[in-house]
Amino acid sequence: MKQSKIPSGSSSYEGEFAQDADSYPTTLNSVVIAVSLGIITGFIGTMYHASIWYASTGSWFVPWGSCLAIVMVFCASLWSALRSGTSWGGVLVGIVAFVLIGLFGFGKEGSLLVLLNPQIPVGIAGVVWAFGALGAALVAQRVARSLS
Repeated sequence: MKQSKIPSGSSSYEGEFAQDADSYPTTLNSVVIAVSLGIITGFIGTMYHASIWYASTGSWFVPWGSCLAIVMVFCASLWSALRSGTSWGGVLVGIVAFVLIGLFGFGKEGSLLVLLNPQIPVGIAGVVWAFGALGAALVAQRVARSLS
């Protein structure tokens, strides 16, 4: 098991998945990577979040696009946290994706790109996508901590 040179109790990860302290990217590189991943997952997740499977009865549905988008944010956040070796590296991905979702939902009057209306299926998918992106990033940060 490879041990990190980072002192115990710091905000950086240690343990089996930790890299040598000298091999972590700089803070600027970590920020650029996290923001880029947040923008990418925000755009791609917004494209897919409204994909919904309706049951044959039409009374219930599965917003599979939102679920796929949330898993994508989780994976990107987990990778960013483990790669940067910081506790904020993964959460920043979710924050950037959430801000982008907010811009898509409220940036322009009458915008229907991300509809946040819990009374219709597409609106429920939008709400799940918006808040699920933040939740996925927080869960990824916890998982990254437990892996280290």
